[in-house]
Amino acid sequence: MSPSPTHTELAEIGYRAWNEDDLEALLAICHPEVQYRTSGVFPGLQSVYEGEAGIRRWWADFHEPWSQIKVIPERISARTSPSGSIRSQPPRLRSRSADWPDQTGRGSAAN
Repeated sequence: MSPSPTHTELAEIGYRAWNEDDLEALLAICHPEVQYRTSGVFPGLQSVYEGEAGIRRWWADFHEPWSQIKVIPERISARTSPSGSIRSQPPRLRSRSADWPDQTGRGSAAN
């Protein structure tokens, strides 16, 4: 039996799944009762997505405005909270065809 992946390895797997557009790989590392809390930066997203169905909905909601989006973490520094959540440094987002206004209503928040 192989050892469980570390939190840092899980974060790396998650980013790789995102960048390879592989929802099933992302779901494979999620706990059945996963909760994903969004930052509030991107309009049109719920504040919390729960369970597999929620992650599928978040994936679709987040991918919808872009033809392509990549997440490139500058550093993964996994720290767990008492609840077991994992946090990492905010990644830089690289996107094409983003059409979300910034906080002023002009331009694009993702570029």
